[in-house]
Amino acid sequence: MKKFFLTILSLSLVLFACTKNTDTSSKVAVQKTAPVVNEVAKNNLTLKFSNLEENLPDYLSIRSKNMYENALIIYTEKDRGSYIIAREISAFIKKTYNLDSTIIKDMDVAKVDLIEKNLFVIGNTKNNHLLTIMEPYLPAVADGNVVKLGEKSYKGSNYGLTYFYPNLYNLNNSMVLIMGNSETALKIYDFKKYDILVSTGLEQILPFNPREVAFAKFSKDWKISEIREITKNELKTGEEDKIIVGKPDHTPFPEWARGNIIYQIFPRSFYSSEGGKIGNLKGIKDKLDYIQSLGTDIIWLTPIFESPSYHGYDTSNYFNINPEYGTIDDFRELAIAVHERGMKIILDIALNHCSNKEAKFMDAYNNPDSKYSKWFYFSNIQNNIFHSWDFRHNIQERDVTNADLIAWNINNPDVIDYHVEILKFWTDPNNDGDKSDGVDGYRLDYVKGPPHEYWKVIRKKVKEIDPNMLLLGEIWLDLDKMAGYFDSEMDAAFDFSLQGVMSSKISREINESIIQHENILPENAVMARFLSNHDMTRLPTNMELNELKLYFTMAYTLKGMPTIYYGDEIGQKGERDHGDKDLRKPFEWYKNNDGFGQTTWTTPYNKKPDGVSVEEQENVDGSLLEFVKKIGKIKKDYFNIIEFGNIELLKAYTVTNGVERSSGKTIAYTLKKDSEEMIVILNLWQDNQNVRIDFTDKLVGKSFKEVLNNKEGLIIKENKLDLVLEPYTPYIYYKK
Repeated sequence: MKKFFLTILSLSLVLFACTKNTDTSSKVAVQKTAPVVNEVAKNNLTLKFSNLEENLPDYLSIRSKNMYENALIIYTEKDRGSYIIAREISAFIKKTYNLDSTIIKDMDVAKVDLIEKNLFVIGNTKNNHLLTIMEPYLPAVADGNVVKLGEKSYKGSNYGLTYFYPNLYNLNNSMVLIMGNSETALKIYDFKKYDILVSTGLEQILPFNPREVAFAKFSKDWKISEIREITKNELKTGEEDKIIVGKPDHTPFPEWARGNIIYQIFPRSFYSSEGGKIGNLKGIKDKLDYIQSLGTDIIWLTPIFESPSYHGYDTSNYFNINPEYGTIDDFRELAIAVHERGMKIILDIALNHCSNKEAKFMDAYNNPDSKYSKWFYFSNIQNNIFHSWDFRHNIQERDVTNADLIAWNINNPDVIDYHVEILKFWTDPNNDGDKSDGVDGYRLDYVKGPPHEYWKVIRKKVKEIDPNMLLLGEIWLDLDKMAGYFDSEMDAAFDFSLQGVMSSKISREINESIIQHENILPENAVMARFLSNHDMTRLPTNMELNELKLYFTMAYTLKGMPTIYYGDEIGQKGERDHGDKDLRKPFEWYKNNDGFGQTTWTTPYNKKPDGVSVEEQENVDGSLLEFVKKIGKIKKDYFNIIEFGNIELLKAYTVTNGVERSSGKTIAYTLKKDSEEMIVILNLWQDNQNVRIDFTDKLVGKSFKEVLNNKEGLIIKENKLDLVLEPYTPYIYYKK
């Protein structure tokens, strides 16, 4: 028979050994004897039990839904802090499970409540009526400024107790005691907003990390059988361990990927080969003609692995496909078809964290003897407090008891080897030596999470498998901090800096960003330029379709890897303020959003014909879709100068009464590579704009052909030239 557990926390009261985040609920078998119940009967608060010598049903932890379905939260009438905590628990139950819990003052408790309900009892034995009655049977108490645990005493108003306890009034029900001798000792874990809440009043809520002081077991007769003080070494998570890198890898950028156009697909939303609600891998294969017509070189699939969520960034099984998307064979067939067309395919993978349903985490959770205990950052001896995904940058993600995204202990060499095993697997899924059915690289999620040493080891091992594998990192940092990742870690990174200034629509900010890229990033840095992605408001949301052409032109004429988030090519919208799903809406194939293959797992952004769909734009002159195809061809036709040319910004002015003022709505720059020269001019204004461009003496006397719109060419007779730019129009001039 398992023992009950009790923990003292200094400066915290976590629902320890009571809180559950996986399906592997902590179970405690309880056997009670008649004398205990008879003693409680003196207070006239009991039922008559039979067969008390037999083992009673297992008690599930309070994270299990059946605990919440029948909950009574009892708080101390005289203690405001107890009420605050009781209110937090009640709000959590309502929000998480959509269940109504009963919250009641201790003096208003009726016998029927104690008999029929699962109990949360909050307060202390001096002011909570129910706890006063139960005091003789409690294995530990909070008395004044002292917490007593058997023969041990811990002095201080910040000490508190939380433990899981059988309901004396109905042993088939459960009870949680949250005890403290003062308001500051009554702490509660908030399941959504914070890790730990310290309640020192109604308004003040401070996050901090709990520290366990002692650990105790108590037996079926309520006696403490073991008390053990916890050492600091026992609470080490592993996050301070050092990763041994060895000689770093300096394999150069895989040339096959230079300047490639990437098409990002959120599979759930793209296309269903079966005409169902959810997109699938076969649907992507069915639409390869369309994808390739955009000039796509690389298809990037957001996570397709098994996962309990719709987005997939909380992977539960890295070696299998989400059954909603298909099978491993479906993926292999897609990869083969992609390669037959001369394109490549990369998978999005989160190695910083996994799902709380991942098998190794489920094995280690609440199981200190698990061989995977050191694979995660458990910060208590019972393995049920751990770090969530963003703990390095957010204190609220440290030492949590409830999270969907669990941080891997990436300092552990066994974890690193496991991650490499995953990455190797998808290069040749059937392990037959033929890699035509595997991936060509990875988009690595949340790169700023793990330390540099982790990525150096990952790169080294991946490049040993295949030196041509592409490692494309999501590094959402300022350019100066991003620069270090190109030294033996990432092959390329997404350009969040440029995307941010695109949305400003201000030429000065865009020009400054271009200059910063040239001055800050190392020469070997390769950037993936994008307008939108799955985590931010889509750029088309606040722009006209013609306006978007300017930013596609910028992304395609600056060196790097232009990246299209599915739907950007037709101007599909999505607002961050409306939640993540709004950014990942079904791709709009049809003007009425109701044709075969159109996904409907959530409602499309645009419900009526509005010009935003493939049906309304394909083969239509001047449409955004046809423009994206055209600018993709420009990228390939002028690859050499775009990828290897030197960039120089040109000054643009508006002129009023002979006075030149810097134009806030014009971007102009030149590219030069040997005898090739290119001029790019973008009118960011909604109307015709009269501008004066300073082409500098270097360009005087040269003639250029306009290659994007088949407009009139450019003859530069003097260094400053007055031009009339059409509304929201990009111009590309070229000479060789």
